[in-house]
Amino acid sequence: MPVNYVSTCRLKKQKSVYIPELQWEHSRSLIRARGRIVSNQTRCKNRIWQLLHFSGLTLPLGYEAGQYWSKNFIQQLESLDCGDSETLKTTLKLYIRDYQQTRDLLLAATRAIRKLCKEPAYEKQITLLRSVPGIGEINAAIILMELQDIHRFKHFDQLCSYVGLIPDTSDSGETRISKGITKRSNQYLRAALVESS
Repeated sequence: MPVNYVSTCRLKKQKSVYIPELQWEHSRSLIRARGRIVSNQTRCKNRIWQLLHFSGLTLPLGYEAGQYWSKNFIQQLESLDCGDSETLKTTLKLYIRDYQQTRDLLLAATRAIRKLCKEPAYEKQITLLRSVPGIGEINAAIILMELQDIHRFKHFDQLCSYVGLIPDTSDSGETRISKGITKRSNQYLRAALVESS
């Protein structure tokens, strides 16, 4: 058998891998950086809640857990009575400053994404995505940058598998156990779609 024929047969059996353009990769990196900053902001809030509970400090009057952290709320946190402990007061201020810096980073990342959405390469697709009820500008950007070229999925099932919106099953002989939604997913894309819905 000729060598050329063998190499051609091997090439036909190979599955192609989607490689995005560099511009799309950089845009996706910005989207994912914002996602990490959002997670960091949640951690900062949780550290402050943990410190308040551990130290026996109560929330300012009129405020409750889970509400939006306005500038007024942060000022109230900073002015909490920590008793005679200067160390506790310093720790609380450091945690609050960490949260404020993270929030500033989040604002900068969000502005950068909004600017990115207005670029000619993305503007039309972002507008189409935003025409779907429930999808805002940031989630539209996440969906677009994570999917990139939707035509790379040959079937709808492949798209659902990539997103992670398929059931996880365990098969053994004739026994089939459904474990709920699969853990394998594109976490950024699935979170954006679930949040939008």
